[in-house]
Amino acid sequence: MKIDNRRIDFACGKIVEYSLYCLVFFLPASKSMVEVCATTAFFAWLVRKINNLGRFRGGPTRPSFFYAVVIANLVMLIPLAVIISSTLSTHNMDLSIATPLPSHIALIVSLIAIGVLGIIVVSLYYTPHIDLSLKLPFLLLLDIAVITSMFTSRHIEISLGAFFFKMLEYLLIFFMMAEVINTKRRFVNILIAISASSFIVGLDGIYQIITKHDFLRGFPLYAGKMTASFQFPNNFGGYLTVALPIFISFIIRGTARRKIRISLLVLSALLMVCLVFTQARGAWLGFIVGLFVVSLFSGKKTFFITIAFLIILFSFSPAVVKDQVKSFARLSTDTSTDDRVIIWKTGWKMFTDRPVFGHGLGTFMNVFSGYKPKSYSEIVYAHNCYLQMAAEIGITGLLIFLWFLFALFKSAVFRAARTEDKFLKAALTGITAGILGYLAHSFFDTNLFSLSLAVLFWSMAGLAAANIESE
Repeated sequence: MKIDNRRIDFACGKIVEYSLYCLVFFLPASKSMVEVCATTAFFAWLVRKINNLGRFRGGPTRPSFFYAVVIANLVMLIPLAVIISSTLSTHNMDLSIATPLPSHIALIVSLIAIGVLGIIVVSLYYTPHIDLSLKLPFLLLLDIAVITSMFTSRHIEISLGAFFFKMLEYLLIFFMMAEVINTKRRFVNILIAISASSFIVGLDGIYQIITKHDFLRGFPLYAGKMTASFQFPNNFGGYLTVALPIFISFIIRGTARRKIRISLLVLSALLMVCLVFTQARGAWLGFIVGLFVVSLFSGKKTFFITIAFLIILFSFSPAVVKDQVKSFARLSTDTSTDDRVIIWKTGWKMFTDRPVFGHGLGTFMNVFSGYKPKSYSEIVYAHNCYLQMAAEIGITGLLIFLWFLFALFKSAVFRAARTEDKFLKAALTGITAGILGYLAHSFFDTNLFSLSLAVLFWSMAGLAAANIESE
């Protein structure tokens, strides 16, 4: 029986596409569904790549340095097989394996893992839907994750788990989003999924305020603050910081039909009420950053209207909101901020102790206890994503991540400026603004290290990086 490669390619492509739609839809409500969707998308994507291995054609037109990096990545896979096999057979693995594997099974698993990494590297080289300026920092991010989890980490079993079950998953979500959501129809579909999901979680937040429990996951209010289906109000605020600028961008630019614009206006009002009730100051700051970015790309008139809107909004806000805003000016009296100062000082000590490659991917909480003051009993994340990144993967990893962000924003802004399609221009503006707001919020919270919010970031980054073709 002859295998029809085209049918396999088509079926796998559809599985990946609809898995990504489901992934962004279930983001606020179910971590298990996010994992199921991400895993389904990955295996279908992998089968598709293996099916097409013999048909790769034409890499970048000027590949010299990038080509050398690709070759270096493939050569590095050889010692990786030894390290992974050795670790799997001698350590209890964090997140995945409760006991060490027999040596022959560990070797087979390591070779499979190395084969997958090799396919990812080769596929990235031949993927036309991602700009070359983004491919290099993407590969280097993959490299630094490997180096800091398998070569420089003092907790290799923890770092190896963090690499395969967190960092690699996030990078693959970015890769699949940028590669698969490559037409306007798919772009519209994924924005519909985000809109529907945001509407449901917004209603969930209002329901939680009224009944004291949300209806999606049964979470109670957190110290009187709205969380909706998220465990903490800051996490819900982080989600809203990304979603709101997308909808506001379409409203301001008037690129949709009137009924759709009215629907987006109602949705935005609902989500803004939820954002207020989270009482998450970092998320408020992130939203303001995103709103200003959208307004700046929409003209001076819109920018000044935005400033007036924020002033009016603050003037008519409840007393609790005004007190939260005013607390920015008296941070020394804020308990939450006092905790963060202690954590940040500890994180800085961790960074300065091993500044180049850090303590190892995913090891912040494990190393934290050896640096924190004896009087501080908590073991926590850094509540500053950039500081935690520096402590875990060093200044080298942090600079590569910032390089990736710069290349991402440059690519998205240039494409938004060049396109004549008003829909894509509004979408790219809103997504870019949402990511910038998210990154501003990440100075004060754990967004990049929370599963749902990390998947949200890398999904939106993939959409910002996608080169959209006409149908």
